[in-house]
Amino acid sequence: METAIAAITDIDLSHATRVPLWNIPTYFQIIMYLLFLLSLILLFRNLYRHYIFIMKGVFTEHLLPSRFVDLNFKKFFKTIFLQGRVINDLYAGIFHSMIFYGFLTHLLATITVMIHLDTPFKIFNGYIYIVVSFLADLGGVSMILGIALAMFRRYFLKPKYLQHLQLQLQLPSSDLSYWYLYLMLIFFVVIGFSLEGIRIFLTDPITQALTYEKYFSPFGWVIAKLFSYFCGYNEGHEILLSSHKILWMIHMVSTMVFIALMGSSKFLHLLLLPFSALVTPDRQSALILPMNFQDESAETFGLGDSKDLNRKERLDVLACVDCGRCTKVCPAQASGKPLDPKMILAKLKDLKVLNDLKQKDGSLFSEENPLFKSDELDSCTTCGACSQQCPANVEHIKMITNLKRFKVLTLSDIHPSAASTINKIKMHGNPWGIPQSERFNWAQSLEVDLPIIKENKRVEYLFYVGCAGALDPLGQNITKKMIRLLKKCNVDFAVIEKNERCTGDSIRRFGDEYSFDEWAKDNIKFLRQFSFDKILTFCPHCLHTLGKEYGKFSNKDLDGNFKVIHHTELFSSLINSGKIIPKGLVGDKKESKEFTYHDPCYLGRHHGLYRPAREILAAIPGLKLKELINNREESVCCGMGGGNMWYEISEGDHLAINRLKEIASINVNKVITSCPFCMINFNSSKGRYSATENIEIKDIFTVLDESI
Repeated sequence: METAIAAITDIDLSHATRVPLWNIPTYFQIIMYLLFLLSLILLFRNLYRHYIFIMKGVFTEHLLPSRFVDLNFKKFFKTIFLQGRVINDLYAGIFHSMIFYGFLTHLLATITVMIHLDTPFKIFNGYIYIVVSFLADLGGVSMILGIALAMFRRYFLKPKYLQHLQLQLQLPSSDLSYWYLYLMLIFFVVIGFSLEGIRIFLTDPITQALTYEKYFSPFGWVIAKLFSYFCGYNEGHEILLSSHKILWMIHMVSTMVFIALMGSSKFLHLLLLPFSALVTPDRQSALILPMNFQDESAETFGLGDSKDLNRKERLDVLACVDCGRCTKVCPAQASGKPLDPKMILAKLKDLKVLNDLKQKDGSLFSEENPLFKSDELDSCTTCGACSQQCPANVEHIKMITNLKRFKVLTLSDIHPSAASTINKIKMHGNPWGIPQSERFNWAQSLEVDLPIIKENKRVEYLFYVGCAGALDPLGQNITKKMIRLLKKCNVDFAVIEKNERCTGDSIRRFGDEYSFDEWAKDNIKFLRQFSFDKILTFCPHCLHTLGKEYGKFSNKDLDGNFKVIHHTELFSSLINSGKIIPKGLVGDKKESKEFTYHDPCYLGRHHGLYRPAREILAAIPGLKLKELINNREESVCCGMGGGNMWYEISEGDHLAINRLKEIASINVNKVITSCPFCMINFNSSKGRYSATENIEIKDIFTVLDESI
C-alpha cells in the first residue's frame, strides 16, 4: 500500500490525461458524427411513434397531472439516481445497481470527452481525468458482474414470475430482447477495455502510461500488461494500431445502433421509467376515476378494445419491463387464483405488437378468443401490492377495474354473488341486505346520549359508522365503545342515524360503475345537507371511497371533497395530547401480552397510515408488539378487497390462508387489525388452517379500550 502511494505521489497528477480519439483518423470521426446524427433521428422517430400511441389514448380528467406543481419530482429523481423501487428486491436491486451505475459512469466519461472535444472547455485532464477514468474502469467491471448475476437468475434459477408466456397471440418469446440487452452491454465493456489496453500499451514509451494508468485505469492497465507479455512493442505495433482502429469503429457503430434502437428495445425503460415516475402520484393506484356517461355516442363502456386504452394505460403498456415483481407479491397469484398481474400487461403488450403489424386495433373480449377471463379479473383484491412493487409505476388496479367495467357494463358479465350484493345495497343500503329500518338498532343498547347530526348544527366530526359498524356484531361492539370514549374525551361529533348508507365501495370494485356513479352522487348530496369539518370512520374502505374517490365527482353543482380520517389517526392524536392515558392490559397476569399487527391494504399502501396504529399500541403499558415478517408496505392482503368480501373464486386456496400461515409462523396467538373486512375475514377463516384455529382477532380500538 505504501509503495502504491509513493508511486502516485511521484506523478504530477495535474497533467494526467490522454488524447481523446487517439489513433482515430479524421474521416472516422466524420463518420461518427454523421452516424450519431442518424441514430438520434431514428431514436426520436421511435419516441415520436410512442408519443402518438400514448396521445391516441382516451383522455380522462384527473388521470395525469395537469399542473407543473403536481408532477412527482421526488419519485422522478429517486428513480434516476437511487434506482426507485428496483432496490425493493435485494437480489435484483444488487445486480441492477451494478449494471445501472456502471452504465452511468460510462455515460459520464462519454459526456466528459464530448465536452473536451466539441467545446472550448478542455476538461479531460488532471484530477477530472483521473476520477472519470477510474470510475469508468470500475463501472465496466461492475456491469460485467451485474449482467452475470442477472443472467444467472433468468437462465439458471428461472423463477416462475420472470416467464413471458406465448399467450394466446402466438407471438415470439421476449427472451431475444433480453439477450440483446445483456450482450450489447457486455460487448461495450469488453471492446472498451480492449481499446483502453491497446492505447495504454502503445503510448507507454511516450507517456509512461503503464506507470500511472496502473492506478487510474487499473483494468485497462491489466489488458495492457497482457499485451506486453505476449507481443513486443516493435513487433506488434502496426498490428495493434490497425486492430485499435477496427475495434474503435465496431465500438462506435455499436454505440450508434444502441442509441438508434433504444426507442424500440428493452433499453427504452431508461427513458420511460423516470417519465412514468414523474406523472404517477403516490398512493393513487387504487383511486378509480369516474366515467363519462353523458356521451350519447358511446357504444361501449370500459376497456374492451385496444383503442379504449387511456393515456396512462398506454404509458403503462410501454413502460412495463416484464420483471414479474407484481406477480411475485400478488396475494391472488400466491393463493392459486387465475390472476397474474404481469400477464395482464403482457397480453396488452403482445396485442399492441399484433395491432402494429395489422395496423388496426383489436378486441380484448372477442367471442372466439377473449384475452381476459371473468375469474381472472374478479380475483383481484385491489390490495395495491403489485403497483407498490412495480419499478415502472404501472397502475394495475385501474387497468383491471376498467376491464371489469367493460365486462359488467357492456357484456353484462358479472359474478352472481356480486350482482346479488349490488341489489342488496340498492334495496337496503348495505351489502348484507338487512333492512334500512334496522340500521340504527345498534344504538338501542347504548348507555350514553348519542349526538345525532342536524342540518342546522355544525360539528367537528361526522362519525360515519359504516355498514360493518352498524350491522356486523363485532363492528357494532366497536362502534358503541368508540362513542363512549369520544364522549368521555369531549370530542365534538355526531352520527347520521338510520339514513346513513353504504359508500358503494363494493359496487365500484365489482365493475358496475354506472350504479356507483348514481349512488356516489346521491350520497354526496345527502352528506352536504350537514355541516361538519371532518368525517371519522374506522373502515379503511370507507376512508378511501369517501376521502379520495367522492372528490372526483365534484363540479360546480356538487362538492364531493371531504376531509376524512381513520379512527387510528384520531385516537393516536388524543393519546399524544394526553386526553387518553392507557393504563395497561386487563386479564390473567399469566396470559401472554404479545400481539402482532396486520396492516390493512387500504389503510397502509393506499393511504400510508402505518404510524398511528403503532403509536396507539406503543402507548399501552405491557403490550409487546411482534411484527409480522411482511409488515407495513410489504403487508400481505387478507383477501377481502376488490369485492372479494362478497364472493369467492373457487380456483386455488382461500385468500386468507397465506397470511394466516405467516401469523402462525411467528408464534403469536393474538392479532390486531384496524379494518372490519380483515377482522371479519380472519375470524371466519382462521379455522381453515389448523395452527391458527385458536388465535384471537381484535380491532385496535378494542385493545385500546380494554387498556383504559
